[in-house]
Amino acid sequence: MKEKIILVFALALLTNMCVAQNKDSIAEPKVKSVFPGITLGTNYTSYWNAEASFLLGLTNTSEKATKIHSMLMHGPTFGFQLARYNHAFRAAPKFSYEYYTNFWGGRICVVDYLDDGIHSIYVSPEAGLSFGSFLNLFFGVNLPVSDAKIAEVKTFRFSATVDLLFFYFEKDKSKRKA
Repeated sequence: MKEKIILVFALALLTNMCVAQNKDSIAEPKVKSVFPGITLGTNYTSYWNAEASFLLGLTNTSEKATKIHSMLMHGPTFGFQLARYNHAFRAAPKFSYEYYTNFWGGRICVVDYLDDGIHSIYVSPEAGLSFGSFLNLFFGVNLPVSDAKIAEVKTFRFSATVDLLFFYFEKDKSKRKA
């Protein structure tokens, strides 16, 4: 019995040490390129909000993205919304995860609307048109997840954002003189 266990263990160890013979048999890992940027825009929930966020854009391609052909992109954003409601200007911290292609996109946001020290947290899934992950027009809903609710925050939401990805502003490095 002991010899069979040692034999199975030796075979398992030997098969784990075998190397693939053909380079095609090992899948190349996908490289995630990072393209940070700034998101600026507005949204409407019975009143207009201005929004600004820092976008950490990720893409699942090993090729360099070009300025003309935008890529499949996704990533988290951290920012805020600024609006006037209840007779005062208020800033609402915001976290979202965004996903864009050349023609459509979506995001899910968590916004903490502050009203005189009361935190009213909403989750907002949105989807809509994306024009090369540069200009985005989304429709969505605001779903309250906290007990405190703000009367001015309605259920339906419309967002228009512009993503200013930093690689759009880079100079072409291939044309530099050595």
